[in-house]
Amino acid sequence: MPSLYLLKQPDAERLTEFIRGGGHLLVSFFSGIVDDCDRVHLGGYPAPLREVLGLRVEEFWPLAERETVDVRHSDGTVSRADLWSEVVVPEGARTVAEFGSGPLAGQPAVTRHAFGEGSAWYVATRLAPEAMRALTEDVCRTASVGPVIPGLPEHVQATVREGDGGRFVFLLNHGREAAEIRLPEPMTDALGRGAAPADRLTLPPAGVAVLVEP
Repeated sequence: MPSLYLLKQPDAERLTEFIRGGGHLLVSFFSGIVDDCDRVHLGGYPAPLREVLGLRVEEFWPLAERETVDVRHSDGTVSRADLWSEVVVPEGARTVAEFGSGPLAGQPAVTRHAFGEGSAWYVATRLAPEAMRALTEDVCRTASVGPVIPGLPEHVQATVREGDGGRFVFLLNHGREAAEIRLPEPMTDALGRGAAPADRLTLPPAGVAVLVEP
């Protein structure tokens, strides 16, 4: 849930029940601030999600243009962050990473809160892309979520649709170069006339394939 500044109360309640029932939610900074009429939620930021996130945002601390801060992660690595930071007061959440420099050094930058059968994560700054990717992968592992097709090139997206007609894998190449894709098993491209099952394919820039599983 990236920077969802405007959050309706009913939607916050749905998210809360989703996590209570075993879901996993990753929330980034400056979320849950106002309702659908642009009225500030009362009860401290982010009011509609405070319980499920297990924290309170005490103060916003925007960073100056080109200003960066260190973020120390629990595995000992250090990454950079920019644009934004917040004073976070845990109310049950545990700290996954903390600010390593700047005026908020030693305070939480990333938290995780066990809630019901699930968990909610909060990121109080804009992490560098590689750090955000690592965090997202960690959340996915916690939720036992894996990729549709492992090892896809960076700009290739894969989604699955299932119905009475079978199971279909949609591949989209958002990149500007052709992408070579190795499939976990031979599949047939429904968009290719007379195509035979294959375990690899090449997607041109902006290319798409609809694969039919055997």
